[in-house]
Amino acid sequence: MGETSGTRQAVRAYVERTERRDWEGLGALLAEDVVYEMPQTRERIRRKAAFLRFNMEYPGDRHLELRRVVADGRHAAAWIDARVGAEHRTPACGSRPPSKG
Repeated sequence: MGETSGTRQAVRAYVERTERRDWEGLGALLAEDVVYEMPQTRERIRRKAAFLRFNMEYPGDRHLELRRVVADGRHAAAWIDARVGAEHRTPACGSRPPSKG
């Protein structure tokens, strides 16, 4: 598998494991020093343990649906529909691969 294909697969795995609440599997994709930034709220979460805790404790019935992944080498952007409970889907965009490396 080429680097771009691996990056695309890592993005898909990230969304799928988050949706399944597979916290151990999600953690396996992340580097210890991961930094997760949310521009809409200006929150910044540092380190794998804090990021996993954020996801485990996220309030409400959150669901993610991957719409599109664009990758080139180790870099990627993902368009994701996010929904909490009965709320309408909100498009979200993430970039950079979630994998170690």
